[in-house]
Amino acid sequence: MPVIGFLSFRSANECAAAEAAFRAGLSEIGYVEGRNVHIAFRWAEARHDRLPALAADLVDNLHVAVIAATGGGPSALAAKAAMAASSPMEPITSNSTDARPVTLTAF
Repeated sequence: MPVIGFLSFRSANECAAAEAAFRAGLSEIGYVEGRNVHIAFRWAEARHDRLPALAADLVDNLHVAVIAATGGGPSALAAKAAMAASSPMEPITSNSTDARPVTLTAF
């Protein structure tokens, strides 16, 4: 089963709406957690210094297929750095403050 990493600078509580929208968006395109995909969530709890280790854990230990990096540029940069060493896949980042996943940018 493929694993999608979800990396955020924020806390799980702060991202509840974004997390729900992310799951809904995946479901709309046929990906349902537990059925055909696993989502590994990592929260930095507003600590930039945690992002590199969290991103590395997703890549090195869970071998994610992709990382959805939310919560600002530092999350995306940490995901990109972690993936650069072992994967040709680039992180997908949301540049929107709206909870709906409408703006996606691939680095």
